[in-house]
Amino acid sequence: PGSIAESSADDVCAVKATSSSGLASLRVPTCVAYNVEPCMNDGGWKVRTAMTVVPGESLDLFVRRPLPKSWNRHMALRRACSLAAKLICDVAPMLDMLAPIAWHRDINSHNILIDVANDIHTDADVDAAGGLCSLDSRATFWLIDFGLAVDSQSWVTERGKWRTEYIGGDSRYWPPSSWIMHLLGPEGFAGREDLCQQYQHRLDIHGLGITALELLCTLGFLVPSPTEAGAGEVAAAWEAVLHAWQCYKQDVWQWWSAVYQVFSSGGDIAPLQAKLVQDRLVERLLVLLEEIRLSLLRCASTLGSGDASVARLLLAIAEMLDERSSSSLAEILEKLHGSASFEHSPGALPVTSPASQPTPPPETTGDMPEVSHQQADHLHLQPQQQLMQAQQQLVQPQQKQQQQQQQRFPKKATHEEQRYGPGLEVEICERRFRCINILGRGSYSEVWRAEVLDSDRGADSGNDVREVALKEVRCMTQSELQQAIFEVQVLLALEGSVTPGSIAESSADDVCAVKATSSSGLASLRVPTCVAYNVEPCMNDGGWKVRTAMTVVPGESLDLFVRRPLPKSWNRHMALRRACSLAAKLICDVAPMLDMLAPIAWHRDINSHNILIDVANDIHTDADVDAAGGLCSLDSRATFWLIDFGLAVDSQSWVTERGKWRTEYIGGDSRYWPPSSWIMHLLGPEGFAGREDLCQQYQHRLDIHGLGITALELLCTLGFLVPSPTEAGAGEVAAAWEAVLHAWQCYKQDVWQWWSAVYQVFSSGGDIAPLQAKLVQDRLVERLLVLLEEIRLSLLRCASTLGSGDASVARLLLAIAEMLDERSSSSLAEILEKLHGSASFEHSPGALPVTSPASQPTPPPETTGDMPEVSHQQADHLHLQPQQQLMQAQQQLVQPQQKQQQQQQQRFPKKATHEEQRYGPGLEVEICERRFRCINILGRGSYSEVWRAEVLDSDRGADSGNDVREVALKEVRCMTQSELQQAIFEVQVLLALEGSVTPGSIAES
Repeated sequence: PGSIAESSADDVCAVKATSSSGLASLRVPTCVAYNVEPCMNDGGWKVRTAMTVVPGESLDLFVRRPLPKSWNRHMALRRACSLAAKLICDVAPMLDMLAPIAWHRDINSHNILIDVANDIHTDADVDAAGGLCSLDSRATFWLIDFGLAVDSQSWVTERGKWRTEYIGGDSRYWPPSSWIMHLLGPEGFAGREDLCQQYQHRLDIHGLGITALELLCTLGFLVPSPTEAGAGEVAAAWEAVLHAWQCYKQDVWQWWSAVYQVFSSGGDIAPLQAKLVQDRLVERLLVLLEEIRLSLLRCASTLGSGDASVARLLLAIAEMLDERSSSSLAEILEKLHGSASFEHSPGALPVTSPASQPTPPPETTGDMPEVSHQQADHLHLQPQQQLMQAQQQLVQPQQKQQQQQQQRFPKKATHEEQRYGPGLEVEICERRFRCINILGRGSYSEVWRAEVLDSDRGADSGNDVREVALKEVRCMTQSELQQAIFEVQVLLALEGSVTPGSIAESSADDVCAVKATSSSGLASLRVPTCVAYNVEPCMNDGGWKVRTAMTVVPGESLDLFVRRPLPKSWNRHMALRRACSLAAKLICDVAPMLDMLAPIAWHRDINSHNILIDVANDIHTDADVDAAGGLCSLDSRATFWLIDFGLAVDSQSWVTERGKWRTEYIGGDSRYWPPSSWIMHLLGPEGFAGREDLCQQYQHRLDIHGLGITALELLCTLGFLVPSPTEAGAGEVAAAWEAVLHAWQCYKQDVWQWWSAVYQVFSSGGDIAPLQAKLVQDRLVERLLVLLEEIRLSLLRCASTLGSGDASVARLLLAIAEMLDERSSSSLAEILEKLHGSASFEHSPGALPVTSPASQPTPPPETTGDMPEVSHQQADHLHLQPQQQLMQAQQQLVQPQQKQQQQQQQRFPKKATHEEQRYGPGLEVEICERRFRCINILGRGSYSEVWRAEVLDSDRGADSGNDVREVALKEVRCMTQSELQQAIFEVQVLLALEGSVTPGSIAES
């Protein structure tokens, strides 16, 4: 290990060729090759590491997957408990083995991946008896990203590095001690020895506890609580756990957001630190954690001996979150498995080992399932008598302690605390609902899933709705009230139940309506329907609150769906086929909705978060491949739904010469803004002088552009999750697709960065003017026009390369290009006609001319096989186009566009950045003696980026027993010696875990 530090940092190079089978049980990446070299142009160093690709998806994405509609709360909690126990049993041994070497310092649901053999949330997962199949061999957890790890040996001494090392990790998972260190420094630990010990020894333990609790509370409460008799006490205990978690999450996520905004914008953190100290953050966090532990204790006691395995799980989580505990992860694991006892200490109920209590346990109650994981054989039951005795001994003193803490540090009442909550019964006009769990929270509102309590009344009127989404918007001004009411107007206008504007004429203090008509006529639109709504004044705070009950839209948000991993057996051809099919289906589903909406309103917030995809079963499985190796049709299996009309504006009063577009506040997610929205944001209406096409785009085509970007995001994210094909003859087609991906990644890199800067200022309540001036100086609008022109040109070239054999896909690419073209005047209805083949793409910038087959009877040539055809509801209307016309169009249009693009790039050259010098699609990289080719990006963090890459000399690795076909390439740019040491230490940790080096020896160099 010392050899790296002893070498010159300009020439550090090593190759790992030994077999990594011994590390399989640890489930961490293994190091294949690494090097450190200087950056000649910018100074500093770059550390490049090739690691094995870890299977699975990040846990934070997994827990947000929808559960099967047939599942009940019992099944959801059983699966959640099983996975939470498996998470601890998989990750805790890794952290325990890591402890003599390093502390990870960044344990959270993003840095833990879950790998399942097949989709774990399906009805097929239920056995004949109605139980859930075991997870022992089907779900495994992997730990990644050691970039913030620190040497544990030099960290924990009295004068150790914990006093001076910069604090790391995601602050949503920080223990109270980390916040003390962040706000007050080491001096803040005076008189708080337990918190000082926590910061030195238990950062990873606390992070794992919070992650397990997050998994338990997010997944376990995705379905309504049971209503059967006898489940009341157990259900109430679980609801208390959920409520404690939601209170914690509400406050801690808010603190994290404030800190993140300042750090990511490079601002001064001192004023925020002073404010958080003044708000008594640490004391409030201690109260929140105490509430969580108390709820876990009560729930464990309520479950009793019949569910002692689950009780042990809850007690293990409680002990991990207890700053007063001194138990190691190994000791907690022993208690969880039943081979050791939970002691009489705060945060844990005493559950003794069965060896010392031979009394047989009573029968199970059936209210809660047992935990299923690899150590299930060691989970023993505990007599009810001892659990109840422990309840008397421990819970009452903790209640008293909690009350004392709350008296010393009372939480201020906020709007959030007065809103919906689990179990809260709500009456909206004449309908009654009970809140179940939160579905989402935005800048201005929150949405809860709720049970309809008077569903029989709705059934009598033909509207048999069992569950609704309850949305509450608090409005402090008349303009905010009008905007909230307009969302209701839009939904009702789409149903044809009211005329737009009629609600606005009513008194805002007394607006109340109940929808009882059948919504079947709106089914083809796939938008929520309004069940009931009202507007009432807020007596205490002033202003109004608008409450709306809407039907629950099925599916999951598209931005989550596209990040699901594809089956390992899929190739690029299959991934692109599925991506093209879904992108075409997205346009064919959403465009008619927007076209019907256009006479009423502009949505103004079309993006992948506000579009849900509903599939009949998991759409990314090998079972989805037919006998011929093709992908099954999506016509009846995938549908897209449009949600969140909260930023919609009246299209009639918007588009006139002196319309509201001049004065209305700009809305939507700026990652999906067209150039015209950026002009309006940075320069106001005066910025459109001499730019009539962009002015028309802002008035008429905001939703069209948003849908185009969303379709392109779906295509490029999903279609490039697997390596490019290597078969002969695919080179030209593959290169054309890679150009599309490269153009999208260039766009995403810059636009996401601009969005982040704007979001940080707005969310922190800062002054936007300095940032606006900087973005104008950086010529943002002109750079965005160049980026979009690059995208359109790549789509044109790809469409031409595909030729008539794949004209269906070519038409899809041309449709997206036209939606993104600020010079186009085509409506969505016209673009749909062209996509279906019943109209022609004109000779205009951003589209290849593909005439209707009626005017071109020449039969098409055979398909090339390089690209699949689009599969969607209108597939019968997609006709082929002769290769000759496509090639002619290429000559007519692509060359002038190339010239125009070159002129734009000369006028507005992009500055070279670190990002542009890093990995890219198709780039071949040599790390010491190993060669790799970049495929697609896996992730990007504050300090590094990680790419999936193909191993080009895998035969060489096979000779040495390390047959790795794909790796994750990580590159960290370091400008200081301390950054370099931190990047190198990540490599050291991986090698130390493999047993290739001795821990500590590098740190001594």
